[in-house]
Amino acid sequence: MTTHTADSSDYDFRIAKVPRQQHAAGSHRNIPLLHQVYPRFGMGEIRPSSKNRLTCGVVGRDRGAPEYYRENVEAGFFNWTDTPVIGTIPQVDITFGYIDGMYPIMNEHQLAFGESTCGAKLWAKPATQGGSALFDITELARVALERTKTARAAIQLMGDLAVQYGYYGAEWEGDGVYSEAGETLTVTDTKEGWVFHILPDDTGASAVWVAQRVPDTHIVAIGNQFIIHQVNLTDTANFLGSTNLYDVAKRNNFWDGKTDFDFTLAYASPLDVSSSKILTRRQWRVLTLANPTLALSPDTDVYGSDYPFSTAGILTVQDIMRIQRDHYENTPFDLTQGLAAGPYGNPDRFAYVPHATAYVPIYAKVSAVPALTNHGSLLRFDFNVSYWLHAVIGNYAGRFYKHAMPAVAAVQKVVEDNAFAGMAVSILATDGEAAMVAHLTASSDKFAKAAHDAFYALFLDIVTRFHDGWIFSDFATETMRMTAMGYPSWWLEEVGYYGPRPEKSAGTGTFVLGVVTAVALMGLCFWLGRRSANSKGYASII
Repeated sequence: MTTHTADSSDYDFRIAKVPRQQHAAGSHRNIPLLHQVYPRFGMGEIRPSSKNRLTCGVVGRDRGAPEYYRENVEAGFFNWTDTPVIGTIPQVDITFGYIDGMYPIMNEHQLAFGESTCGAKLWAKPATQGGSALFDITELARVALERTKTARAAIQLMGDLAVQYGYYGAEWEGDGVYSEAGETLTVTDTKEGWVFHILPDDTGASAVWVAQRVPDTHIVAIGNQFIIHQVNLTDTANFLGSTNLYDVAKRNNFWDGKTDFDFTLAYASPLDVSSSKILTRRQWRVLTLANPTLALSPDTDVYGSDYPFSTAGILTVQDIMRIQRDHYENTPFDLTQGLAAGPYGNPDRFAYVPHATAYVPIYAKVSAVPALTNHGSLLRFDFNVSYWLHAVIGNYAGRFYKHAMPAVAAVQKVVEDNAFAGMAVSILATDGEAAMVAHLTASSDKFAKAAHDAFYALFLDIVTRFHDGWIFSDFATETMRMTAMGYPSWWLEEVGYYGPRPEKSAGTGTFVLGVVTAVALMGLCFWLGRRSANSKGYASII
């Protein structure tokens, strides 16, 4: 299994099914310039934007996915046009179908990718933008899904293409060129899992890459930094890499050629200790959640040099979902605690993890992905788009996280348990592939709709139950109950509600009672006093 998250303020969130296709002999495959904002394929009028991406366009019909056709892109915002290309490579006769997203996901042979951008010491510009490189990580991975069936074959193909045609990172101008220069892919098939690192070489027209096999029953975690350290290219069962791996490091003084070669030390972009903790601490958290017996300190050097490449841990899909929703709970770094979490324990620092979403199965071998996931954009809110429904719930429930998130978690459990219970099927052997594809497509639609309906009802429920500083309950009684959310006194003191902070805080166990000062409201407040109360450990403010 593999997974990843992609944090962004402006990316194209749609999922699409790119079908299996047959191509004419002697044809070529178009390679567009990296573009991940809506619609992710296309440039239209070529001019730089503030993020070094280009204004929008939409890919033509060569990908075969209706989501990318011009007529299916939202109208009324910009006159998106067909995608110009920055180069081509020879096409193959047959390309496999795959599920595509901001980063490509999985093909019909269950070859799958996860992604993590990593800083690197070398960067390059793409062709047509002042450089020579043809491939970014998204197009490398898409070509691999189109042409290969195994992780090993995918890695070798991506590496060979990048060396031959050049590789560039997500930024090629401005301050982000080094932090966006490298990439990591986790590459899995039904039998093996690998970690693949890549960056431009020092000519700007090729690439340096390495890959290491993950031992069976092990797990790896990448937090936007390379994790492969020692490399042994003679051990082809466990390592793959470019032939220039050592030469580029030596001629740029990244490695002296005498000490043991360390890929991360040689090629990772240097960071200060405080910045690196954002990267290495995520790695620490995942590894220790996967293997609680692992004696691993949350503090390490900037490269995580004393962290293992992988650790033993046999995880279920549910385990992965739980880890994705983690906020360092019950550790010294718990994001639900402290002043930054606000009065209601909101862990959001606006680099989201999917704690307010539902996981639903979308099978690789479907004829189309659910409509709830294949349309919509950041340009227009739409309750009939899964992204927008979960965004609303995440933003609203986050305001009252401690109170509202248990309701969200309860619905998540029901939806996801039902999906797992309904997934088992054995249809290929008896009814054939066409029947299987139809069944999987219908099942994906059913799961997505069930989740959407449940979360729409959840949104109505949490708005009804949590608003305006009150918690509403006991709806079946003659007079419903209202409990004031209040504010913890330690938080009020910290934010200066009572005036300048005293030299010694009163502590988190001391709370204050609200005082009614408006005589005109005494009748109302008396009634509230009979049918309402403060949340335990919280105080009203007047």
